Amino acid sequence: KIIGDVRGKGLMSGVELVKDRKTKEPLPKEACRRIFDEGMRRGLVTMAYSPVVRINPPLNLTKAEAERGLAKLDEALKAGAQG
Repeated sequence: KIIGDVRGKGLMSGVELVKDRKTKEPLPKEACRRIFDEGMRRGLVTMAYSPVVRINPPLNLTKAEAERGLAKLDEALKAGAQG
């Protein structure tokens, strides 16, 4: 519900967080901070403290690590967006 756009190339990408998908109004800073904090609680270090989450994993990332990281990001987005 809060993902407005995903862009990038290869392993480096950005996920735009929005308050409203139609207007593309950015997610408020407080909500971004909650998402960042929720990720940290789960052991996920992200650049999620602004309305664009930057994802830039190491080149030697395994598929299993990527799947675990995405699951943690999904949990953090859900928990942080609820406030």
